[in-house]
Amino acid sequence: MRTCEGCTLCCTVIAVPALEKPAGVACRHCEAAGCGIFAAPARPAACHAYRCAWLFNAAWPDALRPDRCGVVFEPFGDRCMAAAVDAAHPMAWREGQARLAIEVLLAHGWAVVVVVGNVKHVCLPEGRTAAQVWAQVDAGLRSAWLPPPTPRI
Repeated sequence: MRTCEGCTLCCTVIAVPALEKPAGVACRHCEAAGCGIFAAPARPAACHAYRCAWLFNAAWPDALRPDRCGVVFEPFGDRCMAAAVDAAHPMAWREGQARLAIEVLLAHGWAVVVVVGNVKHVCLPEGRTAAQVWAQVDAGLRSAWLPPPTPRI
């Protein structure tokens, strides 16, 4: 089983509303070895549950580990992948193993939404439209942040 082993790129590129941490800003709890509140009750549930695509795809090469390729890949929706790019290396998604991963995803019918700071690029495979992908992004965001339905009393 893979572990983060000191990779902390997600702690910078991904927003964590529970910590009031925007995307692209290092988390105040991030340390060189990892999360400073990893075992503490103060660690948000979103952080506890988070797993980048590299962690759960044992077939992905070690070169795709986020701190090595400069991109955090995260699946969402139906055959869509988000690729959050390290602002210190904004071209990382166009180079090396990250570029190859995006090409392979596209060849297998996956759409890839690349996020570099405030700029988003939508890479589409044959037959998919940007409108379809953004509808999935919107639906995913709505379901992730809406409170659960309350039971009728």
